Amino acid sequence: MTAVLNSTLPALPKFVKEISDREQELLQEALKHTLAQNEMLTTREKRSLRYDIVENIEDKAFENLQAEDTDTLADVIVDMGLYNNPELYFKILEQPQATRILQFAYELSGILRANKNIVTATERAAKIIFALKNFSRQDQSGEKKDADINESLQITLTLYQNQLKHGVKVIRNFADLPQYKCFIDELSQVWTNLIYNAIQAMGSEGSLEITTKTEENKAILVSISDTGGGIPKNIQDKIFNPFFTTKKAGEGSGLGLDIVKKIVDKHEGKIWFESKEGVGTTFFVSLPILPAN
Repeated sequence: MTAVLNSTLPALPKFVKEISDREQELLQEALKHTLAQNEMLTTREKRSLRYDIVENIEDKAFENLQAEDTDTLADVIVDMGLYNNPELYFKILEQPQATRILQFAYELSGILRANKNIVTATERAAKIIFALKNFSRQDQSGEKKDADINESLQITLTLYQNQLKHGVKVIRNFADLPQYKCFIDELSQVWTNLIYNAIQAMGSEGSLEITTKTEENKAILVSISDTGGGIPKNIQDKIFNPFFTTKKAGEGSGLGLDIVKKIVDKHEGKIWFESKEGVGTTFFVSLPILPAN
């Protein structure tokens, strides 16, 4: 489950931006339908349904699907409980991004179905859908726009909520903040990187504290603290360097904090950290409140 969380959640914002509004609607419908299912199937029943779905797909001859995809898609449709809603899965299969939509819906539904309480799972699904909508609506015009920093942080936390709930206590100290003119989609990448790094530093167990406040109406200060092992002193002056990483080969590019710093610099802000080995780390992001033109 951890592997699915680590691969799926960071990829969500980019994926939602790449699919159409109609495809986003169908993704949401598939998630809602799957989470409402509680029927348990035997292996024989699954096999029979799979054969029927393969036959249905082949009869429809969807132009955008490769023949080799049919068996995989049939397995996903059965496992998600979409077999009893052919109208829905036919609509999905008609979309250009059909295979990716079903795969993402399958991975997300697997995370959500791990919850024993179906009511709680449905509520969390609704929050994720809300977060996905916000990510997909982020402005791509290249112009700064007024945004709510607290809301941006909360959306990021929502995307990580299933990973956080297993052992991370989240403490939010959100002050009333003014609307901030920024590239909010880029700042969302800052929060995503810093929160993800904090979760990893704690091994998914500990306390994550996020605080926002204004500094004499001249800047917005965001701090993200974890109770992980801290950053060793001998590498503290290197962590913002391009390609520097403490992760094993293949697990990280070393570009996360370099990109974070570039985004903060683009907003004429500052980023720094305080860390103590065995205690934890706090990252600070200061964003200047510039006078209106």
